[in-house]
Parts: sequence; structure tokens; C-alpha cells
Amino acid sequence: MNLREAFWPLLGNWTGVEQLGPDDGPARAMIVFKLDLQDRAVLQDYRRVAADGTELVGHGVFVVDPVTGGLLWWFFDSTGIPPTPLPGRWSDDGFRLGPLGEHRLWLEDEQLRRTGPGLAGAYRRISGH
Repeated sequence: MNLREAFWPLLGNWTGVEQLGPDDGPARAMIVFKLDLQDRAVLQDYRRVAADGTELVGHGVFVVDPVTGGLLWWFFDSTGIPPTPLPGRWSDDGFRLGPLGEHRLWLEDEQLRRTGPGLAGAYRRISGH
């Protein structure tokens, strides 16, 4: 997998609204994807602010798994829980992450879409590529 080619459509700054679950209201979120380490890693910056002002910030790291050729994703966040890398893969319908593909990133109608266990988000590009 070539990270530059795989992530090219997602590189840049995104902002949108996401819902974490039925009991949690919508929250504003910002996501940045950028290439680093001579195109050997994609770095993700994330910030989520709920209506009550509660904030979650995090940093993700995507690399090619040297064993499988697939994707590995670590996500460090302000909860302080050490991350376990999630395996992933790229397909025609976007990225699928996690052992069962339960996290998904894809483009639809010029928006970045993201789903996961209890999560649904839609974001528009504000800059970059």
C-alpha cells in the first residue's frame, strides 16, 4: 500500500458534526490528516467539543503493516488510555479499521464520513489536500 495514494483524498483539514451514541448529543469535531516521515506515516489530529463544552483531543498514526501490507492505526487521546493498534485495509469504499472493520472512513458527496461503534460523523473540507 502506498500511503500517499491511499490517503490523498483525505489529506487536509475537515470540520463537521458527529454523534457518539443515542444518549449523547451532537458535537463539533475537527480532523486533520497529513503525510509525515517521508510518506511513511499519516498523522491525524482530532478535536471534539460537545455542547456542554466537554472536549476530547487525540492524535492518530497510520502506517503500513510490514507483515500484512495492510494498515495499522494507533489513536492516542486525552482519556490517557494507551492505544492498541487497530489493523485495517483500504478498499474501493474507503478505509475499514479494526478486526471486524467496525471503524470506517470514506468520502461521499465531497464529505468525509466516519462511523464506528456508536459513532456517526460527517465533515466538510476546509483546507488542504
